[in-house]
Amino acid sequence: MKKTLLPILLIVGVAAGASAQNKTVPGKTDIIQQEYLQFEQVPNSLYILPTPPEYNSVQFLNDQYQYYWGRGMRKGERGEKAVTDATLDGLEGMNNAFGEVFGTEITRENTPELFLLLRSIGRDAGGFAPKVAKNHYMRVRPFVFFNDTTSTPQYDDHLRSSGSYPSGHSSYGWAAALILVEINPEHQNEIIKRGYEIGESRKIVGAHFESDIQAGRVMGAATVAALHANEAFQKQLAKAKEEFARMKKAGKIKPSTAELQWK
Repeated sequence: MKKTLLPILLIVGVAAGASAQNKTVPGKTDIIQQEYLQFEQVPNSLYILPTPPEYNSVQFLNDQYQYYWGRGMRKGERGEKAVTDATLDGLEGMNNAFGEVFGTEITRENTPELFLLLRSIGRDAGGFAPKVAKNHYMRVRPFVFFNDTTSTPQYDDHLRSSGSYPSGHSSYGWAAALILVEINPEHQNEIIKRGYEIGESRKIVGAHFESDIQAGRVMGAATVAALHANEAFQKQLAKAKEEFARMKKAGKIKPSTAELQWK
């Protein structure tokens, strides 16, 4: 059964030191992840981001328009993808999100070093990065504001009791995309597009306003910058790059479809 990113957001606590430690995720005894940043080392979303749009503002008119646009996209292939994008955690989440555009399956068996890296940054980018602003503003989710439901109703009860601004999924997805591009720059166009779509999916399912998503991308990028100053992250990133280089040399990475379109 697939797991959601939401448990990561719920279990965030005090981090370990700068040196990474392999730890079993609570409730998921078969999944190991590393801890990179201490909570105070993650960019402060409350300090960095502007306040969310007031409900009588022009910015909120765009949030409203984007909400109804997203609701209209729920049926069909794009709507199905948005539901899948709600699940970034677990054994299949990152592969479902990025495996195709990265050029190979991102799994514990196929790419163990990359799998570990992407799982581990979820705590910092998806949990810590949006936390302070989320808890401060406790912005009402759009589906609650519009007296609606999401297309992921199994998560609605939790979403009702948590802040909407900024989007943790958007932050995590954008951070993962930036790191994947660093590892596989030849696929940068497809990877960045997918990172963008993960945020857009939060609007389609009805879990976030457009302004939540934009703020989430800012926090994702800021977290990647902070991670690059962390020695443990740098070591694991180097392992993932070496793993990718071996796979590419062995012909196990599919060519970039975006690159082919340029020719």
